[in-house]
Amino acid sequence: MNHGLRVISTVVVLAMLFTAVLPSFAFADEEPVSSTTEIADNVTLDVTLADPTEIEDNTEMTDGETVEGETTEEPEKVLAKVEYGRDNNYINFLKKYADESFPEAEYIIPAAEFVKQEDGANATVVESYEGKQNVLKWDSQEGKITWTVEIPEGKAGLYNMALSYYPLMDTMLTIAFEMRIDGQIQFNSMKNFEFNRVFENKTNEFVQDNRGNELRPEQIQIGTWQENIFKDSEGIYNEGFYFYLGEGTHTISLEAVGEGAYLEHIKIYQRDTSISYEEYVKGVTEAEIEASTKESLGEAVEIEGEDTYKKSHSMLSPYNDRTDALSQPYHASKIRINTIGGANWSSPGQWIEWQFDIETAGYYKIGVRYQQNFLRGMFVTRSIKIDGETTFEELGGTQFAYSRNWDFKVLGEDETGEAYYFYLKPGTHTISMEVTLGDMAELLNQIDECVYQLNYLYRKVIMITSTSPDTYRTYRLHEKINDLIPKLKEVSAMLKDVEGQIIAVTGGKGSEAATLEKVYVQLDSFVDDNARSLHKRLTEYKESISTLAAWVLSMKSQALAIDYMIVTPANSEFKRTQSNFLEGLVHEFNAFFASFTEDYNSVGNIAEDGSEKVITVWTTVGRDSANILKQMIDDMFTVESGIGVNLKLVQGSLIQAIAAGRNPDVINVDRTTPMNLAIRGSLVDLRQFDDFDEFVAANFTETATTAYTLGESVYALPETQTFSMMFYRTDILEELGLEVPQTWDDLYAMLPVLQRNNLDVGAGGIFGAMLYQAGGSYYNEDLTATQLTSKLSVDVFTKYTDLFTQYSLPVNYDLFNRFRTGEMPIGFTTYTFYNQLKQAAPEISGLWEMTLLPGTVREDGTISRADGASGSALVAIKSGTVREEYAWEYLKWITGKDAQSRYGREIEGLLGPTARISTANLAAFETLDWTKSVRDEINRQRDEIYEVPEVPGGYYLQRNINNAFNRVVNQGDTPRDALNEWTKQTDSEIARKRAEFGLE
Repeated sequence: MNHGLRVISTVVVLAMLFTAVLPSFAFADEEPVSSTTEIADNVTLDVTLADPTEIEDNTEMTDGETVEGETTEEPEKVLAKVEYGRDNNYINFLKKYADESFPEAEYIIPAAEFVKQEDGANATVVESYEGKQNVLKWDSQEGKITWTVEIPEGKAGLYNMALSYYPLMDTMLTIAFEMRIDGQIQFNSMKNFEFNRVFENKTNEFVQDNRGNELRPEQIQIGTWQENIFKDSEGIYNEGFYFYLGEGTHTISLEAVGEGAYLEHIKIYQRDTSISYEEYVKGVTEAEIEASTKESLGEAVEIEGEDTYKKSHSMLSPYNDRTDALSQPYHASKIRINTIGGANWSSPGQWIEWQFDIETAGYYKIGVRYQQNFLRGMFVTRSIKIDGETTFEELGGTQFAYSRNWDFKVLGEDETGEAYYFYLKPGTHTISMEVTLGDMAELLNQIDECVYQLNYLYRKVIMITSTSPDTYRTYRLHEKINDLIPKLKEVSAMLKDVEGQIIAVTGGKGSEAATLEKVYVQLDSFVDDNARSLHKRLTEYKESISTLAAWVLSMKSQALAIDYMIVTPANSEFKRTQSNFLEGLVHEFNAFFASFTEDYNSVGNIAEDGSEKVITVWTTVGRDSANILKQMIDDMFTVESGIGVNLKLVQGSLIQAIAAGRNPDVINVDRTTPMNLAIRGSLVDLRQFDDFDEFVAANFTETATTAYTLGESVYALPETQTFSMMFYRTDILEELGLEVPQTWDDLYAMLPVLQRNNLDVGAGGIFGAMLYQAGGSYYNEDLTATQLTSKLSVDVFTKYTDLFTQYSLPVNYDLFNRFRTGEMPIGFTTYTFYNQLKQAAPEISGLWEMTLLPGTVREDGTISRADGASGSALVAIKSGTVREEYAWEYLKWITGKDAQSRYGREIEGLLGPTARISTANLAAFETLDWTKSVRDEINRQRDEIYEVPEVPGGYYLQRNINNAFNRVVNQGDTPRDALNEWTKQTDSEIARKRAEFGLE
């Protein structure tokens, strides 16, 4: 019996042990889970986690049900409910004041009657300027000016505002202000109001070069007083903004965020609303229309698109189109300036105005020959005004449908089935077209909000799962992100609604609507399975966000090309505007055979053979840029110097051309080429010219020519100069309670917080900055060897590689996409990245900044933010003739302030802000269209940059630093051993090259 009891006792004990051990065995990699766990520094769990010993049962759940039996592998972070979207937008502002009235009142605030100016506004009252009395000259890119206005009793409500201004004519910078009412920003868009300048063609009689090609006319600014409404600079909202003003005294402040201007007044009023077309033609009889014929009113008036009167931007210059035989004017192979608009005429707010004359009063109709092959399956919108007025409201949203070839639109036919009739009096009239989003504005605003919300959810998901989640794990995302399922539903519903509206507007379900469908189907699938599959399809989800963001960006681009317009009597037919098959065949045949005789490599005028003062310049820029450069050469350099220039577009090898004796006199090259050619005796030593030192000191930074120096000789002038800056997401750092890092130690200190939330830093390529900030350098003093094996260099290299070994930062990454999604809230790259973000990532507008690199604290307590520069240069090829002197004159001109300023202005005008040049000329940089705050940040960083010398064999340097880095990060070598091994190879190559070229 005792034996039986012992057996029973043993079985009971074993059973108890098995029960206790089984959960730990089954979940050996898990830690205890508490009911509250920290995330970041200020967010805590707000739901009870399931017991980790429970087993998943795959039971389908509905919203609101408690999750039973899901497994977890570690303490999880549950995100507290947050407020999604950008609350302080204009839509929410209008909702807040939806019950307010629109008082019929007008108040004029004279600009000269300001009550306060501060922060360097530098404003002065001018008694008379260009026909206006007592105006305010705001000759500054900074500061703030404040006025007051009294709103009488019973007149509280929503008002429009307009600014009467005249641009400062000595600059071409964007006029931009931030507005505050009673010290407050009523909605986000008040942070940036832009006011356009006015430009015109320098001539509408287009000059031909000596090969028979017409030259694109220079765009020049014209001074004129304008009264423009305060409206959305991004074009999301079509009309001018409303602002709320209650009864009593208010302050209205403008703060410069761009260039200032002459200011006449601020007007507070109610904008006019246009009548409908039905009201416009009310009372017009059929007899009046029928009487409007060519016999009674005269022949049709043709308005050439390129023959503009005024325009809002310098980028709206006319150009050549040779795709159709009926384009006016036409030539199969020669350049004829015959078109206006295109991709450059695509941003909301851009407008072009033409003039035309009418001899006899009567009713007319208007047709436009256009090409809209930019937005497939969709339409673009223009707001059309006659004599500065929107004649009737339908003209405010005139749509131009997609057309692969040139098409002809009669205003009104697509909308009503018959042409609009315009009553025009005798005399000179104007017709203008302004880019607007029209019916798409509200839809794109909704999609933009969808992108923001999906990006926000994506960032919250990766804070839990990382960007590489375990597909075999259940993360319980629907519980840890409180609003995940509701917000997925909300965004899906919004996308469906927008798709329906697009189908209604376009009349069919094209590829654009299909893009939206693909995204909402995916979101619905996540909703259906309670986000169980979201982490498994995270990459697909991210791609959908990128697709949606790209879709919004493409829809906002409202490009349209205009060949000509026709104003013809209402009861007359338009001429034929589309070419037939035979005309198209002849056009293609002539263009093909002309390709055998035309010299498409040469640009502009060709200097006569045998001329004494002629040099040949090669350039590797695009043809449009080369055309600008050639025009500048002809009307600036050649006129001033008497030296002719033959400019050629090339892609071939310069070394082969030099060996064959077919080299140019001047060419633009990368920063490593001058040294490689100089040691071979192929370049002109520029220091031989008497004015070299004076010219360099007046135009560039002190070390700008370091990379192009060999011994006491200098072989190139810098053309561009770029360097790195730090980009950071203000919203994410604020959300996590983090400050912008001022030193590398600050960055290291914040990495645990970022990585606890599965966020990364784009830190590639910062070794050089860290090295020079610590007082090190790549080469020894006499540039005969590297000094990367010193203790200082090894310590810095170790600290740098620790970012990737100890903190596991990514080595390869797409900074643009990861920055815009928020995966990488801090990144280091060249300052030109600023314009890419500004133009191509509108969904994070206002949520990021650019500033100086983190630095290293010096012994005196100051912070060194040193960084290396990169860029390109211009060289003169040695010829042993007087052409070397001519080449030097050209080098001074093209890298000087005037040429760089004009080239930068025109290239940006032609290709947009993303093409803004990174000129090395300091004075020219100040004329580029950066805001003052951004320009100041760039200049602060420029003050601390260094130029890495180029030495014979130096091409091994970066290659072997990368090799050493890869050995440490990928193969686990120690930083000292890897750096020592690869530095020896660099030093060996430098010694070999020095011996080869007989350098001491």
